[in-house]
Amino acid sequence: MERNQAISNKQKRLVPEWYKYLYDNIVINQHNLRLNFDLPPIKTPNPMITHPKIIPQSSNTMRIKNIWIAYWCPRTNNVIFRRVIEKHHFYHHHQTITFEHYLHIPDSHPSHSNFTPRSHPTYLSKCTGCNLSEITTLNNSYSNTYYITSLSDSTIIINTSKSNLNFTNYNKPFYKCNQQISTIKQKVIIDYNIRNTNLSNSSPLPNNPILYQSSLEQHIDLEKIHILNRNLILQLVTPNSLHIPLLKITLSLSSYNNLEFYTDGSLNREYETPIMGYGWIFTSNLVDNIKHSGSCKDWPSSSKAELVAILTSLIVCPPNSNIHIHTDSAACIATFNSLYSPKLTARQFQKLNNCTLWNTIKHIINTLKLKVSLFKVKVHSGHALNDAADLLAKNGILSKDFFQINIQYLPTQRCHLTFNDSIIIDRNIRKSVKRIINFQYFEQHLSHQNLHKLKDYTLDNIIDWEFSQLWFKYNPFTKLTSEKYSKHVSWQIKCSSYNLPTLDILNRNYPEFLKENVTPI
Repeated sequence: MERNQAISNKQKRLVPEWYKYLYDNIVINQHNLRLNFDLPPIKTPNPMITHPKIIPQSSNTMRIKNIWIAYWCPRTNNVIFRRVIEKHHFYHHHQTITFEHYLHIPDSHPSHSNFTPRSHPTYLSKCTGCNLSEITTLNNSYSNTYYITSLSDSTIIINTSKSNLNFTNYNKPFYKCNQQISTIKQKVIIDYNIRNTNLSNSSPLPNNPILYQSSLEQHIDLEKIHILNRNLILQLVTPNSLHIPLLKITLSLSSYNNLEFYTDGSLNREYETPIMGYGWIFTSNLVDNIKHSGSCKDWPSSSKAELVAILTSLIVCPPNSNIHIHTDSAACIATFNSLYSPKLTARQFQKLNNCTLWNTIKHIINTLKLKVSLFKVKVHSGHALNDAADLLAKNGILSKDFFQINIQYLPTQRCHLTFNDSIIIDRNIRKSVKRIINFQYFEQHLSHQNLHKLKDYTLDNIIDWEFSQLWFKYNPFTKLTSEKYSKHVSWQIKCSSYNLPTLDILNRNYPEFLKENVTPI
């Protein structure tokens, strides 16, 4: 008995070396063993979709009935539909599934002639053979059904029901999905992007968080800053040079529950790339002299500069606080008041200008549980506090640390588009893409050999195309559309592109017509 107790006590005294290293080096408090750095965020599953259930590991195959799945296939650049037949989860392997391949029927049924294209139901028909399928043997019997095997976690579950409708040129049976093809395609694309997005590529934190936390500790006591504020600043805000100023302000405001700010933004188009400045001043206690300013770029507008000022003032507020923000931007106030309106759908929200910044503001408010109210200040009214914020914004333009949001750490922004692999398209996607395409067409137009002079003048900034556009759009007639207006626009375009019929061109194209009608000089 005593011998067993001595062995047990000896085993308790054996502490692994890795545990000693953690205990001595990377814990803040040795009583609660809390790490001195925050762990990177974990990719959370998309709550809008359901993946197939994982079965226990076994050497056997499980037969499945009435389970339909879909996934995004980058090889075909389309969504793949299938009905699950078997699940395999062998020891030390990922779960795989075997399924029948079904195809989407793009043709509209005659009974749906009154439906709009987006309202057409989604019908599926069994695949008769494609480059994704191959004939296999199932249960030792040959079949003409085409099967595919894939990993289970790359698919999402969809709901279907058998349909009695008939489609020409397609084989029975037919199945109807409970959602439109556009909705299913959107879900599988988002799921594909989430699974293939690497957060570490765009992380604002250095590769060694321990060293980075240690470098921050030399300037500020991170333990005194609320963990919610600290995580929001370190994860969302880039570049890293903005972390210490914002963390210091957060520490200074930690004792306040009711906070008031005056914010302002400024836009300077004198540079080759327009730059925006933002600034705000904490006015609940002017004795503390707490203020902040900086600069940002991409998608320049005075509203965005004002919005960044509001965002940076909210991210430093203590949790569960009441916030009053005074701004001279009526556009920001109107958009903010409509953020939580039930009429603002997810589709409409993505069409908002600066939707990523608005999404970040919603995330900050929900995370810190803030009560925020915005108040309008008359611009250039001589208000001392508003003028002070305006001066901060103008001085902030001189900063070279351009404020940006790391969208990869924004959980409510599931996907986004980037231009030239660097600039996030933070505008109405359709209008932005159309604008880019129009610029490409315009570039092709100026590259024509007959317009080389126009291209040279454009590169030398001799032609102001912004005012030229107003000239093209000017309508000197009373009616918005008319034959005279169409001819007028045609004349403008021909005049600007050297396509007016001069005498030489007419002589070349119509020699017989001008043979006896030469005008003497």
